[in-house]
Amino acid sequence: MGNSFTSCCSTVAKGQGTIQTAPSSATGVSFAFSHVFAVNNKGRIDDFYDVSKYNPLGEGTTHGGMVYKAVHKTSKVERAVKSISNGSAGELPPEVLVLRSMDHPNIVKLYETFQDAKRTYLVMEVCTGGELLEAVMRASSTGQFTEQQAATYLEQCLASIIYMHSNNIVHRDIRLENFLLQDSLGSAELKLIDFGCATQCEGDSASMTTKCSSAHYTAPEMLQGAYSKKCDVWSCGVLLYIMLGGSPPFGGDDDAQILKVVAEARVDFPGGQWDPISKTAKEFIGMMLVKDPQQRSSAEPLIKHLFIRCGDVAGRQPLPSMVKKLQGFNTARQLKKVCLTVIAKQLSKSDVEDLRLYFKGLDKNSDGTISKQELVDGLSEVSRTIPGMNTKELGLLMDSIDSDGSGSIDYTEFLAAALDRKTYQKRDVMWAAFRTLDVDGSGKIEKSELKTLLESTGQTDVSDKKIADMMNEADKDKDGKLDFEEFMAMILEE
Repeated sequence: MGNSFTSCCSTVAKGQGTIQTAPSSATGVSFAFSHVFAVNNKGRIDDFYDVSKYNPLGEGTTHGGMVYKAVHKTSKVERAVKSISNGSAGELPPEVLVLRSMDHPNIVKLYETFQDAKRTYLVMEVCTGGELLEAVMRASSTGQFTEQQAATYLEQCLASIIYMHSNNIVHRDIRLENFLLQDSLGSAELKLIDFGCATQCEGDSASMTTKCSSAHYTAPEMLQGAYSKKCDVWSCGVLLYIMLGGSPPFGGDDDAQILKVVAEARVDFPGGQWDPISKTAKEFIGMMLVKDPQQRSSAEPLIKHLFIRCGDVAGRQPLPSMVKKLQGFNTARQLKKVCLTVIAKQLSKSDVEDLRLYFKGLDKNSDGTISKQELVDGLSEVSRTIPGMNTKELGLLMDSIDSDGSGSIDYTEFLAAALDRKTYQKRDVMWAAFRTLDVDGSGKIEKSELKTLLESTGQTDVSDKKIADMMNEADKDKDGKLDFEEFMAMILEE
């Protein structure tokens, strides 16, 4: 992972939202809660993980961020741990605040954080497939890299950018090295990493001034000192140019020369390596590598371009069983919904692959969320095969699945609602979720731990009564705590 041509500063990402009270249901207490369970753990990371501090997996662009592989001492699950310098006054670094707010299948997951006097440790999902750059180079060296593969990768890159931009976050360091393949399989998903340069950016105005990104991927307007979200789109164009052409569109012997050529922003497709490339692909690149950001396309129209449609991007259509799963989640107890959300956050790719494809199939505008209309449109056809189901009932499902009350269904919210019982009833899966809730490792979930977990995700209105009501739903022996057997019984309750 290379370095930026200059250091950059990040600002705090938007807040996590607050709990909003909602009407109680027949199943007990009900309220909105964040689906972003990334706990700021108060313990020492070495007490929980065996961290391989030799042979690091990579290096971030800011704060001396080294990335190591780690294994959880109890569950034995593998994670990636990124170590970065603390923010001012011991606050969580802005990178943590940005990444904690992200919930998208093409953005790396943050599970929890630890802090000591000098550093913050980000515990994230480990991606074993390596950098996208390496994968493209391997395939290209054997003549096996195609425009269809490039389109498939670009669709995933753009999907992550659309999601960030719709949440007023700009990455500012989009490049091949910052996309990892989740695993070594041919169908591996891309994961965007390294949010050290990411920042909040409201609207489309050129309100940012800090120079970030590596030289080859730098947008021309960034050199002028005022730029907008569209700097990510420019970088995406450079990324595709390199994938298809084998070299950057703007070259030079050093950063100074590269940036001089970037400022001129003349894009050529020289003969030889570009002769086999389609006119559609060149046209598509030309929509991104436009010097004037006002004339440059935003990410949303790009993902609908003919070039992207040539890739393997089709999502599967939901089955009737999917509607029934969503109905079951709608009637579940509140604590079970929280626990299923924790489980969904922890699951591996193989456990949720079909659901990921369902999610992409429903998300017609590729903004990384499912609107009420997209949900109704996507499920209305299959719902006709279910006796007594109508589209009005489909609309009502939205309120239950949208756990944080944002008005749309985020990726983890969808996974939690659509999980197959055979997936979450596995003992090791439930144990991993139980450990997340059992913060002190005592073997029992206490009311204070549940409250701390919800508050750690940005919730500000978690009353003791709400917590007590939730616990009472599953506390069979009425000792005010939940042991693992009570936890399992609650999860497996029909």
